[in-house]
Amino acid sequence: MPKEIAFIGIYFPPSLVGLALAFLLALITAFLLNYFRLARFFWHPPLIFVALMVIYWVLISRFVIFA
Repeated sequence: MPKEIAFIGIYFPPSLVGLALAFLLALITAFLLNYFRLARFFWHPPLIFVALMVIYWVLISRFVIFA
């Protein structure tokens, strides 16, 4: 079972840290999709961003936090 993560005396749940990391990874992926002009092939890019964030969050939670 994962423990809380202490940062400057404040305890954070591991899921919140995973969510923040997933947000950063989704932001980088969205930036790269926009840079290479691949985002124009998606019907609704904000939904793709949310989907990427959920996928990254599940992967981080499954293989990093709860490993």
